[in-house]
Amino acid sequence: MSGDLTQQNMKIRELANAGTSQTIHTSILHHQKGKEMIIGTGRVVLRLHGVHSLKEKRKIIKSIINRIKNSFNASVAEVGANDSHERGEIGFSLTGNDQSTINSMIDKIFNKIDVIGLAEMVDTDYEIITY
Repeated sequence: MSGDLTQQNMKIRELANAGTSQTIHTSILHHQKGKEMIIGTGRVVLRLHGVHSLKEKRKIIKSIINRIKNSFNASVAEVGANDSHERGEIGFSLTGNDQSTINSMIDKIFNKIDVIGLAEMVDTDYEIITY
């Protein structure tokens, strides 16, 4: 194993001189057994009833985002429909080393947004990437 790492380090140094070390380093790490990184991303489209201004919308979206951030170790942001006061889009991402845990967390985030009840979920989408 240490011989393999030495060869990989030499290859990285070689390629660093060619200006490609970042890509090769990532590639080598990706192929080491047991060193997987699981990335989960999700998007929720919301319909906001009874909202008549962007200021009201921002308050609701910000509340949902803060509740998700406080409940889960996730990056969360408004990602679309910025100019519509009746619609909002929230995106989030999670990183871990176990796919079933990431999948479960995504489900819990969707459920939490629904339970909060500040807006109607009209669409959800997610992707899980193994890196």
